Amino acid sequence: MIAESPPVADIKSLFFIVIFVLVSVAGCVGRGALDPAGADFSVRGKIGVRQAQDGASARFNWLQTGDRYDIEVWGPLGQGRTRLSGDAARMQVFQGDVLQATGKPDQIMTHYLGWSVPVAILPSWIKGQPDPNFPVTAPRTDDSGRTVSFTQAGWSVALSGFGQGHEVALPRKIVGTNGNRRVIVVVQEYLD
Repeated sequence: MIAESPPVADIKSLFFIVIFVLVSVAGCVGRGALDPAGADFSVRGKIGVRQAQDGASARFNWLQTGDRYDIEVWGPLGQGRTRLSGDAARMQVFQGDVLQATGKPDQIMTHYLGWSVPVAILPSWIKGQPDPNFPVTAPRTDDSGRTVSFTQAGWSVALSGFGQGHEVALPRKIVGTNGNRRVIVVVQEYLD
């Protein structure tokens, strides 16, 4: 069920938050501090979203475990700190310990932001690869054999700035474009 519409000022705060929303989460994920133990990955960085003439950016901490994610997003000076938790089927949005909304990720993002991002497949892109559950077209690799671009689920994706993380070099910049929507994720630090 989607929570009642917030005032217009709160929509901008949620805009920053749902930006990664880049980022589907599993229902009932705890509201404590992010715990990277046992995670597939844990990253810190910046995200920017642009749709037509509107755009926003925020900082984030992203913890991914399986198909579940837990993402903290905030604006300048820590303003509007929001937490997104869920998976591809269900997302919860928290401000502090207060549950703001719960429902399908696309509905939640569209309701609060007027747009959505591919939260179900973004974790694969952060790991430098297309999601294995969706068809891929036009894949390109560099001289080192790393995937640098592809098209998936209607998104043109470019990966660059490879740095070390896990056992392989991972991209530091992920750019996804779908029509007039553009999502830029800059990974500043791989935490595990």
